[in-house]
Amino acid sequence: MQKQAHTTLAQKLALVTCSVMVVFFVVCAGELYCRWFVGINFLGIGRGLFVSHAFGDSYGNRPDYKGEVFGAAVQIDSTGFRVDPAFPNPSGTDAVLILGDSVAFGVGVPQSKTVAGLLQKTNATNLRFYNSSAIGYGLHDYRNVVSALVPHRSEIKYVMLFYCLNDIYDTSAQEIEAAVSETNGTAIEPSPLSSLQAFASSANRFLRTRSTLYLYVKTALTDPAARYFKQDLAEYRRRISNIDVALQPLREIAEKLAASGLSFEVFVMPYEAQLRRTAAGDSLLPQTLVTDFLRRNKIAYFDALSAFRQSALPPEALYLYGDPMHLSAEGHLLSFQIAEAELKKMMNGTSRDY
Repeated sequence: MQKQAHTTLAQKLALVTCSVMVVFFVVCAGELYCRWFVGINFLGIGRGLFVSHAFGDSYGNRPDYKGEVFGAAVQIDSTGFRVDPAFPNPSGTDAVLILGDSVAFGVGVPQSKTVAGLLQKTNATNLRFYNSSAIGYGLHDYRNVVSALVPHRSEIKYVMLFYCLNDIYDTSAQEIEAAVSETNGTAIEPSPLSSLQAFASSANRFLRTRSTLYLYVKTALTDPAARYFKQDLAEYRRRISNIDVALQPLREIAEKLAASGLSFEVFVMPYEAQLRRTAAGDSLLPQTLVTDFLRRNKIAYFDALSAFRQSALPPEALYLYGDPMHLSAEGHLLSFQIAEAELKKMMNGTSRDY
């Protein structure tokens, strides 16, 4: 009878060590591949970017801030606007005020390649561009920015608002304002999350700012672009009956700017999921509701959905990797081409029909 061989403790330890090393090597190889060949942006926001109550009860970008957002360098000037260091002092006397959230801010993209940066580069000799966009902003914040800036900056002649579909609610802005207040020492109510949920949330925040492999796997498994769009689409379905109330700040902004004799146009920006062939039948509901409101209130607008759908590039190429709404450099270039053409009409007094 043959004797059964027994694995010694040393052999077991060696086997475990080899297995761990193989897994470690595979993870490192995957991480390097994603960093070098996939083009994935980290999703972190540099500490100290925001300052509380910059415009009324709205936070804003911290003046003279330098840091990184989604892996791209960010520089904020002394007035809280994101700027391109290559154009610190444009010579134009008239100014264009840009209103927007993280989409118009240009997360993950160098300022020189954002829609605002490209507009400034093209019009450096005759116009200044004040990019007041801030991550997490909504309609309430745009109204506050206009109320705070326009009366005191007579050089502003044109206002361009880049409307992201999630601007209809202020959840992101409220979360950021709470975080800023906490940093400034204001007491914040403790979160009701369980310890397990809190740990998962902390782990997600840690990995999304440090591991492209994690973001690659998460995108492949959960399709965040589609998931976020479905969430916002549901919000528009819920608000159909009171859409005028939700979009009221747009009317107030338009009225305030018209009273000051300023030209105003809204650019309705699409989500990546809306450009897919598999988009749901009512995927255009947000644009339908928003543009109908703008039309009824005689506010000039440009619905960018068709231009994005007609692009020669695939939908995912126009956005950051796995991202629902934030534009890539190519997406910003397309947006710039739209905005530049519309700006010329604004300057000539021939803005787009309602």
